[in-house]
Amino acid sequence: MDGMKRAAASLGIDLSRHQLEAFKKYRSVLAAANKSANLTAIPEDRYIDEHFIDSLTLCAAGKVGNGLRVADVGTGAGFPGVPIKIVFPRLELHLIEASRKKAGFLERLAGELGLEGVTVHRLRAEEAGRQPQLREKMDVVVARAVAGLPVLLEYALPLCRVGGWFLAMKGPKLSEEIEASERAALELGGRIDSTLAPFGPAEELKRVIVLVQKVKETGGRYPRRVGAPAKRPLGG
Repeated sequence: MDGMKRAAASLGIDLSRHQLEAFKKYRSVLAAANKSANLTAIPEDRYIDEHFIDSLTLCAAGKVGNGLRVADVGTGAGFPGVPIKIVFPRLELHLIEASRKKAGFLERLAGELGLEGVTVHRLRAEEAGRQPQLREKMDVVVARAVAGLPVLLEYALPLCRVGGWFLAMKGPKLSEEIEASERAALELGGRIDSTLAPFGPAEELKRVIVLVQKVKETGGRYPRRVGAPAKRPLGG
């Protein structure tokens, strides 16, 4: 895992031997489960760059850390939430995933890796945003889900406390989404603060991190019913 350590160091993260062992086990558990469960289309030899290091680019935003309550919306096989949890073990992590198969894998993974303070919620994002124990309770919400930024904002901002942050992982071609996203963020009680310039382990894997701050409570009509944000994105 020397390559993993070097790549993490390029992001300012000094992984301990224990953390490297956790990532090694994560790779092994995911590869084994993926043979029958189809959890990711990425082959095992690309997990480090395209899953682990990609997830850790979020740390460059300076908004995640120990002691915070973090939700990962549409986490799939645990990205970016689980790699962040490995780096910050005292972070309280809420993994939101609608797929029964993937949610079951996440529960097993947390046990295999010995991660404490991880809760898996088998819910759609729209459902999670209306749960009293989740709504406006999170210090930070993260998402690597494949969706337009206005859609992700409606999934994430209802979960975020006033004063907290939503960190969206996007590709480098983001400019066309920003104008509509600014309107959507305002409607949902947020404000697009800034974007981090593209960076990452390889040119084709560059990430733009969009930082959105929650500045007021989200109105009671949001999130809309399941499917509505994707069909009729705000700000369009």
